[in-house]
Amino acid sequence: MKGFTIVLRKRRKRHKKTKLKFIYFVPVIIVVLFTLFLTLVNKENKAENYIKLPEEIINFRSADDYAEYYLPIVVNNFFSYKKGQKTDNENLIRIAVWTVLCSEDTTKYEAFDGELVIPSDVVAEKAKQLFSSDITITDETINGEKYSIIFDKDTESYFIPTIGFTPEYTPILESSEVKKDKTILTVGCLKSENYKQDSLGNTVAPEAEKRIIITLEKGTEGYHIEEISEE
Repeated sequence: MKGFTIVLRKRRKRHKKTKLKFIYFVPVIIVVLFTLFLTLVNKENKAENYIKLPEEIINFRSADDYAEYYLPIVVNNFFSYKKGQKTDNENLIRIAVWTVLCSEDTTKYEAFDGELVIPSDVVAEKAKQLFSSDITITDETINGEKYSIIFDKDTESYFIPTIGFTPEYTPILESSEVKKDKTILTVGCLKSENYKQDSLGNTVAPEAEKRIIITLEKGTEGYHIEEISEE
């Protein structure tokens, strides 16, 4: 087993709404499972090498209190940031979209044949929640080698088509430290392709290839990311 693969289907012509299909949400479920597995294993027994699958799928936010801050960051390889600096618009959109996918019930965004449609104001709000109210997003279509996010001007929404996508790293929260109005997160980035199986079929997690430090600042409306850096 090698990390996790996010499967996004190509955009299809939209006609009438069809019944929700569970398989379209496998990408989000896989992300949730891996984050939860690694967090639980790390907390319960740091010497344990094997990831044990839970019997039920648990909501992303149940992994820990800070998952919605670090998982979209790691999935998108966004490892350098400081509050106030100019941030690439494409990165902001990708991270905000992934925050929606990982922290909300995506069934409410399901539209045509399982395609996800997220209003642009929801994406903009997620960006502000992550990076403070000073952040603004310019709506645009994001084309990439691995996957694309399509902005539709008529509906003012983002359409999430899919292709095969395997994030480079799987995140695991190693520690959190509170200092006055700041919380310091240390997040291990495990190479997704380095997950293996032993002779018994158990999944063996690799060592973290790199670690990032995420500083959260607490404001009147909750936490936002003040800084991201590699250890």
